[in-house]
Formats: sequence, structure tokens, C-alpha cells
Amino acid sequence: YVSKSESGTLSYFGRANYSYADRYLLQFLFRTDASTKFAPKNYWGFFPSVSVGWVASEENFFKNAMPWFEYLKVRASWGRTGRDNIGAWEWRQTLDYKGSYGYSFGSSGGKNGYAYVPNKTPNPDVHWDKDDKFNLGFDTRFLKSRLSATFDFYYEMTSDILNAATITASGIPFYIGGSMAESNYGKINDWGNEISVNWRDHVGDFK
Repeated sequence: YVSKSESGTLSYFGRANYSYADRYLLQFLFRTDASTKFAPKNYWGFFPSVSVGWVASEENFFKNAMPWFEYLKVRASWGRTGRDNIGAWEWRQTLDYKGSYGYSFGSSGGKNGYAYVPNKTPNPDVHWDKDDKFNLGFDTRFLKSRLSATFDFYYEMTSDILNAATITASGIPFYIGGSMAESNYGKINDWGNEISVNWRDHVGDFK
């Protein structure tokens, strides 16, 4: 008995940048992925992102109002990613060949026979999950660039999470046995912040 299968992934991605006077910054990225872990109608997922930046310390009005700010950059971004972390071919019914599985009838009666046993109940509607990430950040420098600080605040929303279906979730009585393929259900929100402060200086030969 020989088992054979084939699977694959394919990706296209690109990026476009724009900068005006090193003051106004814009970046757009896109990525589209295909995975044979999903049915053909759900092969492709599209994952774009965009980020903007503003170097406020380069503005004349800012220099006059807050000269002690040597550098201030404001950043904001949003991006989407996705995962296909499930087993392959679970969108269609597969069978296992068992060489010794239950008693036979006829001339081979009373002996273990051969059988094809169905694997997980398939789910042809399963698709990429979604992970939306939002970020707001500030980069600053003071005191002839000796003191610098970075502040980042993020919010992350994950939806259509790929999870193994449970008997209670699918409404199938537990006594039938078997198992279900993964489904897109579940949602998680995360948020937080990160702050870093750095001091660079030298005293004599010590840096």
C-alpha cells in the first residue's frame, strides 16, 4: 500500500514608498497568498498594509514652538496578515486503507479483512484567518541626540481563528465517534505598549 499526496503555496507581494522632503512618509505593501490546504474557492488570501510618518520636528512652526525637541517623528500603521495552520486536504473527504480491520464473510469468514475508513469529516468552507494590527508610535531625540525615546502603542484583532471543531460546537452527538475538520471560529483582541529610553554619551575615552 502506497500513499501519495501533493500540496503547495504561492505568494505575490509588492511595496511602494513615498517620501517628500524627508518629512512626509507613506508606505503601502500588499501580499496575496494561496494555499492548497483550503478548497480551490478559498485558495487566495489578500493581506495589505499601510503606514504613514510625519517628521514634525522639520516643520518651521514646530522648531519655533519647541526648540528643545531635536527630533520628533510620528508613525501610524495598519496591516493584515493571515495563517493556514491546519492539516492539508481537510476540505475534502479522505480515506485510510486498513490492512486488518474487522471480520470477513464468505470463504475468508472469521478472518480480519481489509477496509477503507473515512478520516475527519471535511469542511470545504474553511479559509485564511485574519489578523489586523494597528500601531501608533513616536520617536524622539533630545540633548544633542544623547537622549532618545521611543513610544509604541498597538492594538491587534484576530478573527476567523482556525480551530479544531468540537463535538458540542458542531452539534453532533458524542457517541457517533469520528472527528471534524478545522473551522473558522473564535476571536482574540490584544493591546499594549512599549517604551524604550536610551542614553548615548562619552566621558573621556569611555563611551
